[in-house]
Amino acid sequence: MNNHRNISKFNHCYGCGICYISCPNNAISFRLKDGFFHPYIDTSACINCGICLKSCSFEQYTTPCPSDTNGAYSVWSKNEVIRATSTSGGILYEICKTAILCGYKIIGVRYDYENNIAVHYIFNTIDDLSLATGSKYLQSYSLDALMQLAHNDNYVVVGVPCMIASLRRYIKIKKIESNFLLIDFFCHGVPSYTFYWKYLKYLNEKIGIVKSIKFRSKRKGWQNSTAVEALGSKGEYFNTMSNGDFFFRFFLGNRCLNTVCYDNCCFKSTSSLADLRVGDFWGKKYSDNKLGINSVITFTTKGEHIIECIKDSCIVNNEYLKDVLKGQMKTNAKRPASFKLVNYLLNINIPLSLIAIISDLIDGIVSLPHRIVYLKRRLAQKTNI
Repeated sequence: MNNHRNISKFNHCYGCGICYISCPNNAISFRLKDGFFHPYIDTSACINCGICLKSCSFEQYTTPCPSDTNGAYSVWSKNEVIRATSTSGGILYEICKTAILCGYKIIGVRYDYENNIAVHYIFNTIDDLSLATGSKYLQSYSLDALMQLAHNDNYVVVGVPCMIASLRRYIKIKKIESNFLLIDFFCHGVPSYTFYWKYLKYLNEKIGIVKSIKFRSKRKGWQNSTAVEALGSKGEYFNTMSNGDFFFRFFLGNRCLNTVCYDNCCFKSTSSLADLRVGDFWGKKYSDNKLGINSVITFTTKGEHIIECIKDSCIVNNEYLKDVLKGQMKTNAKRPASFKLVNYLLNINIPLSLIAIISDLIDGIVSLPHRIVYLKRRLAQKTNI
């Protein structure tokens, strides 16, 4: 076997699952490795065709060259119920509803409470879409949904940028690109399941077995939605990042992301192979808004067309691209000083609360010189005033 003809040469990858469906001989399977889904090769079944590599956006690691940006928008649903239950403005619900009415199937993400993972799932009806509402800040298990792709059906697929980039390559190879509308989003990265399941254990100890979880609650408004809301068998949990919620402290603190989120992501800002990209519209323009507003960048005429199609159900405003990009990550996540120790501690029997104390201490000490310089600069500015 020639290892350079298949994905066995990777120690890390995005874990999107596109190589799994691209393999003509079913030689690829996925397992958890260090808290992330990772492909494995059955060497006896591999025929060295190399199709998995041709579909793989990790293998094709170059900054994508998007089409000329056709539009930048702020968008929100006219339906206040949809808007209130969505992470931001409800655009994905409205796009998917419109697409279903036009005969499309939706491949989106729901939360699997039996296994406590995020999974890609095929939604066929508007009623099903409620299962996909809200953000799931976890790596999604995509294989079951992707294996149901039928070449004569039309699909809207929503996923992280690396998955969508691989899917774009795959459907080009299969010459079925016209059957798909591809949507990605501004992505911070994904935390490990090793961390997340330890976080769930922490929640279970506080409120009993978790029955439902919302990763970005709007209880304190959309602008303050770095909050987790969970309902357990013995009570309710609600906490914000500013008040010490462990999920957002570790996730947005970059303490437990996939290795490739630090080293091998080339999908920030406007780098995308999707038809359109969605996110939250941060910045001053809508800073007083409490319900949520989406930012949107279209990359293709197909992306532009779907924006036109949702104007009956959404408020759509033209925006400057620079305003759409405000508040979004422009570079890859940076490993904090505590990264290696945190990921070691997550794998042993130690409470998450103690890991948080240790990591805060390490990162605080390392960043102290920078904070002193910053405070001196601020003091000098005030003195000059």
